[in-house]
Amino acid sequence: MVVNLDDDFNFLIRKISKSSGIVLSGYRDSYLRRRIDLRMKAVGTNNYTAYMGLLEKDKNEMKEVINTLTVNVTEFMRDKTPFIFFREEILPDIMERKKQCKSNMVRFWSAACSYGEEPYSIGICSKEVLPDDWTVSIYATDIDEKCLEGASQGVYSKEQLKKHGPFHCTKVF
Repeated sequence: MVVNLDDDFNFLIRKISKSSGIVLSGYRDSYLRRRIDLRMKAVGTNNYTAYMGLLEKDKNEMKEVINTLTVNVTEFMRDKTPFIFFREEILPDIMERKKQCKSNMVRFWSAACSYGEEPYSIGICSKEVLPDDWTVSIYATDIDEKCLEGASQGVYSKEQLKKHGPFHCTKVF
């Protein structure tokens, strides 16, 4: 009997995608194989079928493999152009619209926030543009619970901030 590793691998990928809701078809097979093989080695499993069985039995392992597969790359104001547009165009437009309906509250959602640099960047921009009496609410989510724990602490090293120099926020959170 010949075992087709590609079939087993593809079945495993579909199972992880279905369980997590993450579309893994955009990832390179070599990346997925490398990352899954790392998890398999960590738990002492040497084939995709056995690893699938482990995933079915151990919900924590499903979280671990998802955390291994997801990319947690972020930084403050990572891509400057969107944040400049956000500060100069979007926030003033939101402010005008909210004034028309006599509201001074804005809400943002930062999906896939990783360690929180993006939602904090949104907060920095908002506090720089919006009046002091406005309420800004930022809902930040990520599939990786470890990232969310770090994001909720809001503590960052000088290394994480070095690209931007000292922040000169005009308003305090």
